[in-house]
Amino acid sequence: MSDEIKIKEAQKVFETLCTALNNRGWRFQRDDSQFTVRYGVNGDDLPMEFVFKVDAERGVLLLFSVLSMNIKKEKAVEMAVAVSIINNVIVDGCFDFDIKNGRMHFRMTNSYIESIIGEELIEYMIDCSCSTVDDFNEKLMGLSSGLITLEQFVQSIGK
Repeated sequence: MSDEIKIKEAQKVFETLCTALNNRGWRFQRDDSQFTVRYGVNGDDLPMEFVFKVDAERGVLLLFSVLSMNIKKEKAVEMAVAVSIINNVIVDGCFDFDIKNGRMHFRMTNSYIESIIGEELIEYMIDCSCSTVDDFNEKLMGLSSGLITLEQFVQSIGK
C-alpha cells in the first residue's frame, strides 16, 4: 500500500475518532499532524489521562493511558506479578510495566487494515479502557505504595 493511501486511511480513522469524542461532548486536544488525541476522564477514585494515536504506517489505532505512580525498585517484582494477574482477567487491552524504569500504562489496539472503523468501535475502546483503568489504578497504587500487600491485591481481584 502506498504512503498516500495509508495517510488517507489514517485521516478517515482520525476524523471518526474526533467525531466520536465530539458526540460525547468531551473536550480533547487534537493534533492533526500526528493523528493524536488527548483527553482526561475522572474515575471513581483517580483522574485518568488517555491518548489515542492513529498509526498510519502500521494501520493501527492505539489507545493508552499512563498511570501516574512512582513505583519503587523494591516493589517492581510485586508490580510485575500484579500486572500479570490483571492481564489474565481483563477483557481487552493490557497493562504494561517496564521493570527497568518503573513506568506503567494501559494499552489497547485495533487494526483498521481493510476495515471500516465506526464510532461504535471508538466508543467501545473508550468505555472499556476507562472501566479497566478505573477498576485497577487504585489497587495498583495501593500495592506500589505499600498500603496493601500482594496477597491483599490478589484477593481484591477475585471479588
